[in-house]
Amino acid sequence: MHILNIFAHLAQKINDLIRKTQNSIPSNLLLAFAFGLCLLFAQCKNNTDTPKNNQSLEDSLAEKYGKGSEVIMQLSTDIANEPNNAELYYRRALQWAREDNPHRAFNDIERALQMQPENPLFYFARGEISFMMDSVSNAMSSFEKAVKLKPDFTDALIKLGELQMILFQFDESIATFDKVIEIDPLSATAQYYKGRDYLGKKDTTRAIDSYKKAVEYNNDYYDAYIGLGKLHFEKKKLKLAEDYFTNAIRIKELSAEAYYARALVYYEADALKKAVDDYEMVIRIDPDDYRPYSGVGLINYNLDRYEDAVEYYDKALLMNPEYVRGYYYRGLAHMAIGDKENAIKDFRTVIKLDDSYNIAKDFLKQLGAKDIN
Repeated sequence: MHILNIFAHLAQKINDLIRKTQNSIPSNLLLAFAFGLCLLFAQCKNNTDTPKNNQSLEDSLAEKYGKGSEVIMQLSTDIANEPNNAELYYRRALQWAREDNPHRAFNDIERALQMQPENPLFYFARGEISFMMDSVSNAMSSFEKAVKLKPDFTDALIKLGELQMILFQFDESIATFDKVIEIDPLSATAQYYKGRDYLGKKDTTRAIDSYKKAVEYNNDYYDAYIGLGKLHFEKKKLKLAEDYFTNAIRIKELSAEAYYARALVYYEADALKKAVDDYEMVIRIDPDDYRPYSGVGLINYNLDRYEDAVEYYDKALLMNPEYVRGYYYRGLAHMAIGDKENAIKDFRTVIKLDDSYNIAKDFLKQLGAKDIN
């Protein structure tokens, strides 16, 4: 999960964060992702374990998780010496986050909350852990509690708004993001998610307005540029769509998603050379994606380069053997070059995968196939 990547930074800052929790919560989204994940609570839950047993368990963790468990071992030792130190449980949870063990994390953050039940950052952590465990209700209640304790906790509000959006509670989500904007009028994140909410409500005009504000406040907001590009592509505003996808590529130079989206724009604009270049870029970035092969195949077919079309559809179907449209267009290309036998095979495969594909049945009849099905 993306929230785990900020652990190294958080480990250095956690002492200050915990001490300041009652007075201020960092507004930086990455810092807020300092949720307390994953515990080895069983190691220290009682004092009856012998040092030998503890060491054996820690050795097994080191073998399973590598160097990260060295931190866990040190934190476990510290907890044994200071069993009432909530911060240590929280820090160990952060380390367990790197090991992707939310169940141990939940135990740790629960212990921390028993010691500091009014700590909004701990509730934020509990919300993230709960979401990792697919417990949406617990995640929701945890973020709500964090906000109740700290009304200007913008990152908790953002996570709460995201959850509401996931649950299709679009109006509630918009209201939550509006609270973020009241606190931080230049919040690009809140504007972006409001745009997604408006999309959920099928209000593309307001979605575009929100996405535009997001990139106005943050000129490097990749997801907002992608959203703007897609919406303008749907509206057939191809030049604007191209510009937005180009901005996305500026931010992520190896984004297969952005290159593929821009290739579709170029294809619609009949800029076929540019479309092929972008498709080929997608292939270099992600050679297992069948779509760019199909895209180049279609362009070759439209340019009457049927053998080249077959070659690219061969590759697309190698990546996705159930790609109905790929068999159909390869069948057309085979038919165009006079390869009746392979054309029949392709059209039969189309019908096998999708019996409603009546045009393939018509071509089988034209080719004189004895058995249409």
